[in-house]
Amino acid sequence: MLTTSRALVSDQPADTLPVLARYLHTRLGTPPARALAAISFDIDDTLIDTSGSLAHGVRAGAQLAATLTSRVDPGALITAYHAAFAAHWRYPAAAGARGLHDLRRRVWRTALRSVSVSLDTRGLDRLVRTCVAAQLAMITPDPELRGLLRELTDLAPVAVCSNGPRASIQRKLDKAALTEFVTATICGPDRGLAKPDPGPFHA
Repeated sequence: MLTTSRALVSDQPADTLPVLARYLHTRLGTPPARALAAISFDIDDTLIDTSGSLAHGVRAGAQLAATLTSRVDPGALITAYHAAFAAHWRYPAAAGARGLHDLRRRVWRTALRSVSVSLDTRGLDRLVRTCVAAQLAMITPDPELRGLLRELTDLAPVAVCSNGPRASIQRKLDKAALTEFVTATICGPDRGLAKPDPGPFHA
């Protein structure tokens, strides 16, 4: 979204990078009517291919679980994980977790219970670490995206606005080599607010 000093401009292009680049160049190629206060982006499945990288991480976790107990069907656990993720992760601030690792462990525990399997804390921790490592391994710098953000930072500060936990957002930005372009990271859990509430966008 493009944030002016007085209003939010919410008309959005298709979410492919070439279309986004053309759109922004068209909108920002001439001086705007009002000075831009900031240009804000969502991170998951906007700046970062979160769905693809998470799917890779979940497969790795499910395969590990199948080695820890023969009662795990990896395919069923993957399906259960995504259902649990949707329930716990949509608004992380409301999940009652004590930090990011605890939130991830809750998702895996819920998924395992739904397929009638339980693991001890050590096993859950191994699933979390394996899933996260495999997910982050899939996130790599995109030169074209970096070039676009570099151009945009000449026009206005670039912000990331997300409902996700700050620690997770920062690791993704670091892996994608985007941190240098981001002036502010606005996280819903930090403020007890979640998009589409306008508060995070105005912040």
